[in-house]
Amino acid sequence: MNHLCLVGGALTLSCIALSGCATNYGHTSEIRTEEEKPVAANMDDLPEKLDPKTQQPGLTPGERAPNARLVNVEGDEVELDDLWSSGPTVVTFYRGSWCPFCTKALSRWQDKLPDLEEAGGQFVAISPETREHSIETVDMTDATYLVLSDSSGEAIRNYRVAFELEERTQKKYRGYGIDLEKHNQIHRWELPAPATFVVDRDGVVRWAFAEWDYKKRAKPKDVIEFVEAMNK
Repeated sequence: MNHLCLVGGALTLSCIALSGCATNYGHTSEIRTEEEKPVAANMDDLPEKLDPKTQQPGLTPGERAPNARLVNVEGDEVELDDLWSSGPTVVTFYRGSWCPFCTKALSRWQDKLPDLEEAGGQFVAISPETREHSIETVDMTDATYLVLSDSSGEAIRNYRVAFELEERTQKKYRGYGIDLEKHNQIHRWELPAPATFVVDRDGVVRWAFAEWDYKKRAKPKDVIEFVEAMNK
């Protein structure tokens, strides 16, 4: 079911998406990759107590984007509130450098970065992984945008995209050589649902996409078109 959503004077298309039942105010792109390890069948890594049909991830347009103190790949602290003043900011949450769906999606954003900057926007990617693994993400995606480590899990929780993997899924991940207790700075088996938000200069979410299904990602083209419309 599609809905038209007027937020802050901008008209957007809202989709309640497929099996993921997401907060989805943009178009969905399913990313496929031959290199993907069989980590989970789309949403099998979600805890049993989480009902994807009723518990939708992510902030919605009109909500204030929470501030968070994060760490960049140089080891410097960055506050999200400081970014909004520079103009519309596209904030994307990804799971980590170990996730091929994430690195492929981030590589697409790198390719589209000139278009986003021409539209007047900037891009930032956030994950719970350590700074060292954030550097791996930069190397794997040739990122020239800001890549931040959510060292406390503050951002992924406050943006309502966090979930914790159960023991059965932890065992499965370990079988594929993925130990999130070591990979994540917070040393917990906690991940963000794939999510992308457009935040305006006042720190208000104007466009949102969030999916429990990790194969679903926001389309850069749709996001850039929205940012361009915001700046007209």
